[in-house]
Amino acid sequence: MSRKYEKLRKQILILHELHQNWSSSDIANELMNSDCPPSQTRQTLIRYVNYTIKRGTIEARKRTGRPRTTRTSIFISLVKDHMENNLGQSIRKTNDLLQKNHVNSSYSSVRRTLKEDIKLQPWKLTRSQKISPIQREARVISAKKLLKKFGLNPTRSNSKWKRLVNTDFSGRVSLLQKHNSKNSIIWSTSKTTIPLALQSVHQEKCSPGVLLYGAISSRGLIPPTAPVFIDDWLNIECQKINKKKPTMDRFLYVKLVKQLKIHIDQLYDDVNVIWQDDGDSKHRSHYALAKINEIFDNRINPEEQSDKMADDICITVGSETSHQAYGYNGDFVLLGLTMRSNGSYEYGFTYHCLTDGCNEPKLSKLQLLLDSTTIEHDIDKILPLLYTATPEAALICSRYTNFTDPNRCYSEEINILCLTCLSSIDGIINSLCEKRLENAEIISNLLLDERAYLLKTSNHNFVVHCNIQECNRMDKIEQIRKLYRYDFDYDKFFG
Repeated sequence: MSRKYEKLRKQILILHELHQNWSSSDIANELMNSDCPPSQTRQTLIRYVNYTIKRGTIEARKRTGRPRTTRTSIFISLVKDHMENNLGQSIRKTNDLLQKNHVNSSYSSVRRTLKEDIKLQPWKLTRSQKISPIQREARVISAKKLLKKFGLNPTRSNSKWKRLVNTDFSGRVSLLQKHNSKNSIIWSTSKTTIPLALQSVHQEKCSPGVLLYGAISSRGLIPPTAPVFIDDWLNIECQKINKKKPTMDRFLYVKLVKQLKIHIDQLYDDVNVIWQDDGDSKHRSHYALAKINEIFDNRINPEEQSDKMADDICITVGSETSHQAYGYNGDFVLLGLTMRSNGSYEYGFTYHCLTDGCNEPKLSKLQLLLDSTTIEHDIDKILPLLYTATPEAALICSRYTNFTDPNRCYSEEINILCLTCLSSIDGIINSLCEKRLENAEIISNLLLDERAYLLKTSNHNFVVHCNIQECNRMDKIEQIRKLYRYDFDYDKFFG
């Protein structure tokens, strides 16, 4: 109706503008003789023409209407204070809170207040990586090092940033669409009348997925057409070397990098690129670091990078099809500690059990695992005893390990001189490995401490890499071991 009268007012004002000497009767006569005459009588139309000319606008007059009883200024202020930029709030929660405080409110009133009065909109939060203050500081330090090394202006034609090739593995990409539980609804008079086949929604517990690998650079993606599908690639490569379990190791990683190098050369045929990968332990092995230094003339060194989630604990509850996956036929706890040359560290916990439901979160076993573990360390005191960025000279003896086999001295690592000498700790014969370091920058993982607890007995694997003179003497090793505690209370956990 309002739109109909708006059109009529527009016609009246146009006629009045075109024929200023016309009276209201003349305008009314013209409208009555038109193809679509108004429905009013002539006298009513004349009065409406006078009223419209007097107002001079086609807009309808604002009317006072019935006064508001719910969406008052106070109500709008309360809703705004509770909802605007407050995480976790909803229309339902706000309505319940207002009603508990004896404020006249309803779900629709809160909703209309948000949309019409305050004009707020709901925004879905984007997911981002959680960064602790220590990680943020490490990233700032890393950024300053790289800016000093590569320059502040990445848009220059000769900028080193344009030569950077950054590689990474993706997370597992699911091949199944995520299930929306809000769609799992069926209308029926009662639950008993629903057919049995429709009473539940079948959903895969572990959805299949794929891992991808590739690189990004200023000249585009590498490979240019599609990334490397790691699962398929591993199956093919592991069959070639008769490896039973298709998993990535340092040797396969180097082979993967060499295949990627072919695509890099096609894109950068006239430029020596700068290689960058992440801080995975396979990427930081001495073999992988040495081989990548042979493949690429330039790279971002491990100590110039900051780890993403180095000091966070990630707990995964899973099932093991083979009870001897780790070589132990029984319940055991495996602990692991790694300290790196860039000042970061990483802990690992594995609880392996054979009875059904033994790792259910409701049994609080995971909490008990953490409570039974003692972790104390001061990496600021340990790091200067093992590593320096400016070593005095290449070292003859730069590794300590507590392997009880004197013939085992990591001799499978290529291009590393490794001699064997024997010593003893607590009456146990240990081997000290000797090697010459041509470049101290290849040291990444300085301290590796792995312990397996099984039936009150423990197996302990302890390895130290260092580049400071006499850093792996027996008294130095004992001094380092006193600077941290990494113990497990077997009786508290299994009791």
